Amino acid sequence: MKIDVEPKIEAAKGLDKLRMEMSGIDALYVIRLSNGQDYTVVWESEELDKFQPNKTVSEMMKSWEEGILRGIEVNKKAAETGKHPTWKQAVYEDVEKHGRIVKEQVGWEAYKLSESSIKSFELFVKRDLKKVGKMELVKLV
Repeated sequence: MKIDVEPKIEAAKGLDKLRMEMSGIDALYVIRLSNGQDYTVVWESEELDKFQPNKTVSEMMKSWEEGILRGIEVNKKAAETGKHPTWKQAVYEDVEKHGRIVKEQVGWEAYKLSESSIKSFELFVKRDLKKVGKMELVKLV
């Protein structure tokens, strides 16, 4: 990624500081959520350049934020409808063929979720809502 935003400067601590000292690195970079959680791995400058080299940091952050919002919508819909967002199950009808009644597949419908699965989708929504907000590039020095 090409850096196109002004990074927030922070002092490196713990393993990041040790990594910098042992490797002779001047700075590390990480994308951090507004809740203080690191959203990405911690990169050296060269690693950052190689990750999505045709995109800028602001483009990637926008893409990640949109992905989080899409995930929230999918999980919220699953929790509300009680139907899995991607799993499908076959629908059968009794049909008479050659003088016998047989089950014939007539389509697909969304897989019905159990109560515990619905609770899981609700938890996914709560978890992801904590990720929504401003992402920022942090430079550890």
